[in-house]
Amino acid sequence: MRCGTRFLGVCLALGLALASKTECSEAGAADDEVQLMQKQHQKQKPVQHGGWARPTKADPEPRAPTMMQTGRQSPLLCQDAEPQAPKNVTPGFVGDRPTRFIPLDGNIPNQLIQVNLHWHLGAEHYSLGEYDITPGGPTARDAEIQSVIPAQPQPSSTQPGFFCDVKGFEDKLNAFNFQHCVDAFVGYTYEFHWVYSSGGPLSDTFKLWPGLGQVFNRTITPQIVVRGQACRVINDESLTAAEIEADYQNFIQQWRQPPLSQGVRYVGSTTGSSVNNEVCSPVTVHGWHVDTKCCTILAQTMDRTCQEMIALGLADDVKPKGSRELVAKEWSSIVQYPLAVSPPATR
Repeated sequence: MRCGTRFLGVCLALGLALASKTECSEAGAADDEVQLMQKQHQKQKPVQHGGWARPTKADPEPRAPTMMQTGRQSPLLCQDAEPQAPKNVTPGFVGDRPTRFIPLDGNIPNQLIQVNLHWHLGAEHYSLGEYDITPGGPTARDAEIQSVIPAQPQPSSTQPGFFCDVKGFEDKLNAFNFQHCVDAFVGYTYEFHWVYSSGGPLSDTFKLWPGLGQVFNRTITPQIVVRGQACRVINDESLTAAEIEADYQNFIQQWRQPPLSQGVRYVGSTTGSSVNNEVCSPVTVHGWHVDTKCCTILAQTMDRTCQEMIALGLADDVKPKGSRELVAKEWSSIVQYPLAVSPPATR
């Protein structure tokens, strides 16, 4: 979940390839997810790069007018920020940044309003032994995945995160012709973000909105929860239509619910490649809920999800967003909690 300097007048989630200082101010509006006002629709032809090359900085696009200011006139330095995201969610990891409250519980999203679904290239979070592979990196584990998954061209501004391994899925990596998702590939890992807000628009029917502007629809101080799940994409050509349908499980609204012992929650921030370990996000996410294990999703399920997203007006969210570099220990919350379920709300 990412926010850029053009909205709120400041830079507001993971790759080992670090974003440069200038990326915060130059990242394109198409990569920003918190949109308090929709960007002016000036399209630019994406620059492609092959292999696992590090991205170059994005071509700047016109900035959208600001509807609301935070009072800051300069970027928020991380030394002055609240705890950030995405963090290392490996069991036992301890950050340095104190939090001012306990993260919202695992069942809270059922009491909030889902406003958006989007996905990042690679996992923004990091979980040792799960999503911890850096394609193009120096380790044997990094090299192993390169021998199995061909590198695909991506827009040069799309910074990659971490990947899951594909051991046991070697026979399910045939290419799939995505009809609705853009720049999506079998064998790749994407981190999906389901975004919830107490200030989302009220509606009698299920709706989603592009970007994250509707997080603030009814209040400028909403409670925000983001569910994050890193999934490897496979193409199982042996499945029947009924089995593919069973895999979908209303993925546009529901993540693959992890066992409570497998999920964590923590206090963090918005994410994305326009912020880093020097310039941080001033928007707090009151509960990041993250599955610490890799999930597996069918290419058909992902494409169907994109089809439904487009029908709901999320055409700009059916391509991968860039990942924020992994938040340093000093900017990560001291503790993360099990994904406990909260008691029923009292009304």
